[in-house]
Amino acid sequence: MIERIASVADLDLAQWDALLGPGDFYLSRDWLRYAEGTATAPPVYLCATDSGKLVAGLPCYLLDRDAPFPFCRLDRVLGGAEVVMPSLFCGGRNPAHTRVAGGAGAEVVAAAVALGEELARSTTFLYVDEDDEELRGLLREHGFASFPTATASILDVPAGGFEGYLASFRSDRRSAIRRERRKVREAGFELAVEPFTESLAAELVPLDQSVVRKYGDEWSPEEVEAMYEPLLRYLGPRASVVTARLRGRLGGFLLLLRWRDELYARNVGFDYELQGRVPLYFSVVFYEPIAYAARTDVTRIDYLIASEDVKRSRGCRQVGQLGYVRCADPRVQRELARPRTS
Repeated sequence: MIERIASVADLDLAQWDALLGPGDFYLSRDWLRYAEGTATAPPVYLCATDSGKLVAGLPCYLLDRDAPFPFCRLDRVLGGAEVVMPSLFCGGRNPAHTRVAGGAGAEVVAAAVALGEELARSTTFLYVDEDDEELRGLLREHGFASFPTATASILDVPAGGFEGYLASFRSDRRSAIRRERRKVREAGFELAVEPFTESLAAELVPLDQSVVRKYGDEWSPEEVEAMYEPLLRYLGPRASVVTARLRGRLGGFLLLLRWRDELYARNVGFDYELQGRVPLYFSVVFYEPIAYAARTDVTRIDYLIASEDVKRSRGCRQVGQLGYVRCADPRVQRELARPRTS
């Protein structure tokens, strides 16, 4: 039996959480509340039950051309194909690890197809792990076209703390990591993990802007602040921030979200003028989080997508992500079904 539920508040959260396994933070109740609270249209939760027991679940988000989630909007992923909008994004609203809570769930996938036909011009599962053969098979059966979308990076925290992490590399890489950490210390930067608070969020804004600007985009302080406010409201207790300070001034940060024994890397930022030639990036993004993970019984750090080479060089394993798309326009669907390399 399939039920459409309109709010996280109406889900049986104990049963929902029981469906979740490793890597499922973006299907967890806290992330669902955040995603619902920032949605531009009310989401729909598709729930499959058997004799009253929840056996599979799938959040679905209707996105139009005004939705501020570029990695989840099919028109942005395809490069401006507006004919596919509005689009139904299925899975945790996040650019990695699109999956069904509890497993592939044939009934839930069929229900998502029906919902997409009812509400949208396209239905997407945009970031399916390449090794999720069950879900991939179901999507093929429903006529979805597929193409590579990204590569997700995951760091499995080794036993033995930071020294155990170092031991996983060849001697030349170990020497390079020690050298990078030494340069950060000698420059006077102090690394720490701080609680995510309103006052700290205000410090993060200009550094976040600097990274966005470096990669060719431009966000106003108000736009960045608007992103942090719901993170604080919905996920504040789960959040911590790796900070690098020079005489009290913030030079770099990484926002982390904790769920069970896992950490999820989110926003990152740097003051490039203060940093200068100091290799701060690696200490903030990898070395300090790994040391923190080892101290706090974390077994896995999820680094999302992008910068694959850098993440692989610092010990991440990688999982290819495949986009699956079903469009109402048969011409667009035929185009998507053609072999693609990227």
